[in-house]
Amino acid sequence: TNHAGGGAFSAAPRPPLDLAASRPSSFSNGEGGLTQAHSNRLRHFAFPYKEIVYPEHFEHIFADSLELATFRTHCIASFTVPACLFYERAIALHRRYGLDNPTRATPAHQITQLVDELEALYADYFSRGASLPLFGVLTDRTAQKLENSFARREMRVDLLNDAMAEIKCYLYLWAYPSYAALLSSAL
Repeated sequence: TNHAGGGAFSAAPRPPLDLAASRPSSFSNGEGGLTQAHSNRLRHFAFPYKEIVYPEHFEHIFADSLELATFRTHCIASFTVPACLFYERAIALHRRYGLDNPTRATPAHQITQLVDELEALYADYFSRGASLPLFGVLTDRTAQKLENSFARREMRVDLLNDAMAEIKCYLYLWAYPSYAALLSSAL
């Protein structure tokens, strides 16, 4: 069984959303983040998280362990460490089990281990009493689905992918602008 799939399909393909180009002028609050009102509006819209085209440098952060460590340190200052740690762990799961490759099925002997790791990830971030809760970051719908899935012990990769898309957007909006500014000022 391939565990990389899951999700709704739209009838007509839409062009990718270039978030950097479509960002409203009220994006920054002067500290490299969003205003709280803007953040609340984003959480309640059916935002096309999976269609965003991110800058190449932002994508590179999660592929380079040294840059990821620097970004993680920066996330401490922007209060986004739980989101960064979640995204880092989720990417590692995707790589380890081939979840990011729709043509590769997770080998049967790894399914139990994958489910155990998904359950640990859900417990750390998406359960009541989670040590690093991310409910305030996710849309209400995704948060509810993850909480229900964890309560029923149904560890679903498609929900993990939904959470990853939303949290990646959150990191881009809240942590990346000040991180990129810090890097450019150091040059």
